[in-house]
Amino acid sequence: MKTWRAPAPVLWLLLIVGVYGGAMWWGMRDIPLTDDADFYLGASEVYKDWYLLAWREPWSGESTAFTKDVVDRHFHTNREHPPFAKMVMGLSMHWFHERLGWFDIIDAARAGICLLSTLLAGALFAFAWKPYGTIAAVSAPLFLLTMPRFFFHSHVETLDAAVAATYFFAVAAVWKARSSAWWSLAAGLLWSVSLAAKLNAFFVPAPVVLLWLAERRREFGFDAQGRFRVPPVPLGLVCLFLIGPIALYAQWPWMWFDTVNRAIEYGNFHFKHYGILFYYLGTIYNEPFAPWHAPFVMTLVTTPVPTLALSAVGIGLAIWRSRFIPGSWELARDIAVWLRNRFRRAPEAQPQRPEILSDPGLRERSRLDGFLLLNAFVAIGIVAFPNNPKYGGVKLFLPLFPFLALLAGVGLDAVVNLLARISSRPERLRAWLFAPITAGLIGFMGASLARIHPHHLSYYNFAVGGLPGADRAGFEIQYYDLWYLELARWLNQTYPEGVRVYFSPNNKEYIRQAPWYYRTNRLNRNIRITANESEADIHVLTHENRWPQYPELRERLKSLPVLHEFSVEGAPLYTVYKREGK
Repeated sequence: MKTWRAPAPVLWLLLIVGVYGGAMWWGMRDIPLTDDADFYLGASEVYKDWYLLAWREPWSGESTAFTKDVVDRHFHTNREHPPFAKMVMGLSMHWFHERLGWFDIIDAARAGICLLSTLLAGALFAFAWKPYGTIAAVSAPLFLLTMPRFFFHSHVETLDAAVAATYFFAVAAVWKARSSAWWSLAAGLLWSVSLAAKLNAFFVPAPVVLLWLAERRREFGFDAQGRFRVPPVPLGLVCLFLIGPIALYAQWPWMWFDTVNRAIEYGNFHFKHYGILFYYLGTIYNEPFAPWHAPFVMTLVTTPVPTLALSAVGIGLAIWRSRFIPGSWELARDIAVWLRNRFRRAPEAQPQRPEILSDPGLRERSRLDGFLLLNAFVAIGIVAFPNNPKYGGVKLFLPLFPFLALLAGVGLDAVVNLLARISSRPERLRAWLFAPITAGLIGFMGASLARIHPHHLSYYNFAVGGLPGADRAGFEIQYYDLWYLELARWLNQTYPEGVRVYFSPNNKEYIRQAPWYYRTNRLNRNIRITANESEADIHVLTHENRWPQYPELRERLKSLPVLHEFSVEGAPLYTVYKREGK
């Protein structure tokens, strides 16, 4: 009887990329505009013009693209964020809209973000294949795919999915750099790309430094001549700090001129970021920001329960195995000895170092487990600091979720192995269990994802009671001032001759985003978003508890005739009222 063998990695990789990419393509349908859309779509379009100019000019003998006036004219827009994601969206606009004509300009920009998310799925698979095996490598991208919040951010014209993808690329390269000079160079370059996506990437080196300190801490100290001794610094870490900042500068034309002042301006924008309203556990936070536990709680209530449960298994297993990281046992022993000496007088036998530490394979796996845990903690922990802004659901710590998906894959592998041990032929049973368990879990979560599409920012798992339970518990039922396509279509069908519309509580964002719907023919140009409520024929109330004026607005408008209301899981997302006398 032949034993089961996994298909070649390249076949699995093609399957994963095909499934993930196909889901991304399907998911572009009906995704609403966010209140960030105008910032990033507009910036992507002008950045795209500069990149095309810079590419074409050398062939014509001109060189105006690299002058200060031309650079400033293009990159002044949205200069508070680096350019990588906007470059991707801009070039995607050029190819998929202008050259191929496959999409309108909104979906063309989104295709670039979908592509980055699909590349992330491939990277997750490739990274997990050798150290963790087939089950973890195949399931991790699928767990990421079926996270509704991550799925949404993989389809919108913002920076968050781009930084999540490039953050993981950089981390994976750093891990590979331990034994390769080429990967060390790649780590520096990929970190610069991540830095060029969003600010989160500044923390990529932190887990590398922490793991290095844990493993080599015994080598720090003074030698016989009184000189302070430092162990060799990993080449990958050296390349991060040598190549990363230089390559970031090369990628960001805005920084080429008046560099010091513009770098200070960039830092000040983020260190002194304006407050954004966040409704959490029944309280509206702005300044001071929401408490430290908000990111952790939001992760627990917005991630599908099967993924959470399996990631908990993976985290537990990784913590257990991480005790074999070189230096960690000695550190634990030293702490135990210090505590004994601090609180007890009688000497006790010192704990013995486990023999299993001599297993190089286990030690290598232990290092990777610890590395993943550190990266997951840093990705969410930097947002948890009390003086850091917290808003927008999970988008500020989106780099956490690839690591969470990978740990869930590790957890699934452990569960399948445990179940397979009941058989006299565990390897064969493991093969038979892998497909149905994975298909069942992904099918269940995929069905939930499809059912709530495209309202993924209103997704809450069944542990909190879904969206109605989350609403009762004091969580946001939606955010981002979403301009739903369902509403645009209803307006087009109901008022073909036109109508004047006013939105509450945040009308100015709908005025700002409407031109993108006009431009792509998603909204009839006769439907005007008016700046004055008194001029409106109909009034749209978006139900967002984060706005302090929302309760008064809801009370004031409830006496008006309701023309239309849209709900998800019984919770209304917006209500359209007919204004008196109109």
